[in-house]
Amino acid sequence: MLARCLNQIKNLLLLDLQGTEVGLTLCNLAGGLDETADVLQVLKDCFAKKATATILKRTSALWTLAGWMLDNEQTPVWDISESQLYSYMCYLRDHQAAPTKASHLVEALNFFDSTLRFRKTVCKTILSPRVQGAAHAMYLGKRKLKQAPQLTVAAVKALEIICTSNTNLLRSAISGALLFCIFAAARWSDFARLENLWTDRSGDLVLVEAETSRHKTSKSKEAKTRLLPFTALGRFFLDESWGECFVSALNQIKDDTGLSFLPSWNGRSGTWSVSPMTTAEAPLFLKEMLEPIVGPEAVAQFSSHSCKPTILTWCGMTDILTREERTMLGHHIEPTTKSATTYNRDSQLLLQAKVSKVLDRIIHGQMDPDATRASRLSRLIYTEQADNGDETSAESDIEDTEVASIHSKVHLADRPSVPLGDPDEYTFVAHKLTGTIHTLQEEDTGKLACGRQKTVNMKPVEPSCIDAATAPFCIQCNAVVKHHNAQT
Repeated sequence: MLARCLNQIKNLLLLDLQGTEVGLTLCNLAGGLDETADVLQVLKDCFAKKATATILKRTSALWTLAGWMLDNEQTPVWDISESQLYSYMCYLRDHQAAPTKASHLVEALNFFDSTLRFRKTVCKTILSPRVQGAAHAMYLGKRKLKQAPQLTVAAVKALEIICTSNTNLLRSAISGALLFCIFAAARWSDFARLENLWTDRSGDLVLVEAETSRHKTSKSKEAKTRLLPFTALGRFFLDESWGECFVSALNQIKDDTGLSFLPSWNGRSGTWSVSPMTTAEAPLFLKEMLEPIVGPEAVAQFSSHSCKPTILTWCGMTDILTREERTMLGHHIEPTTKSATTYNRDSQLLLQAKVSKVLDRIIHGQMDPDATRASRLSRLIYTEQADNGDETSAESDIEDTEVASIHSKVHLADRPSVPLGDPDEYTFVAHKLTGTIHTLQEEDTGKLACGRQKTVNMKPVEPSCIDAATAPFCIQCNAVVKHHNAQT
């Protein structure tokens, strides 16, 4: 795809070598008779920082515009004017082109202006308000984006059974790859670019681990040269590990093909291809495997994009993982935790320990991710009310109990009696919940004899209502009062 795009760009440059800075450079190389100059290599270096899919998208948009310019204006695309560009926008609208086609062209012009550097036109000038307005108006006609839903528990169980059955190498490898994307919260493109994949077992626990340096979040040069770890629990409902079956099947395919990735499947010849299995192929196998289990209507909603949000959605239904931990589980890092995550080599293991608790709830029927939102909300409210009811009952028992009975005489056997003194000598306050009695030392500031401050949870109490022998008197206040009496 990259080679095809670069050849299209080369042909566009040849229409007018003076139209861009890169075209002028190629002209000078050709004029210097430098046989070592490789035109495609020069272009490849110009677009080295861009993804192939991005180059393909931008080149397709510009190629269509260039064809229209030659047919209608007889001028190359590098010399386009604002009026010509607006006429093309109107042409797209009149012929009911795809709603996003005009916006893609605006992005393509900015893209090629930054990489090839226009010489005969100014990108900001031709992208006038009416041009961008027309593109925006067309874009609003785009169908509403509908995100792929997470997979159901039944679907994940079905994939686990298919992977561990070992009846078909193709089905075991693809179902295992989908399970890896589910439990590692990875995209299919992440799986296709894995550099290493292995399992680690300890007793009944199986861990599937992998590394890749090419992923969606690798924007900088440093990120593209640093391996991103992927970790997944290799067991769900079954006793047999899907992780070990998957890695075994993938290794067998690698031995047969000599390729380091899961290759595409050639349905006509029944053989493996030489290119990686794409994101467009994976959903076809997913629907084919799940249709007998979940039915055609349910499986029509799923795609390979359903894998990553599955475990993240399940974890979001509980309070086991915090927001920052769910962000890390999805292989993103918040600025506040970037440093700690970068230097923590086992950050994913700590997350998997909590993911295991979420899966245990599902296995034991304590949580049903497939239930309706109303059903799950009702269960949460009922559980919370039951917990609050127990707490309220316990607190009411305490509040209705006399102070003397809260602190039994057994606990107060060694406590000295309260030196009440004359009725007007001290002011006492009692805590509403515990009944602990403090001596108020300063009325104005609310300072107690023990050094603490009077709070709204303390109420005044008359000395005549206090049983000096059994009252739960503050030990520190008691000591201060006794010391004061000894001095006087």
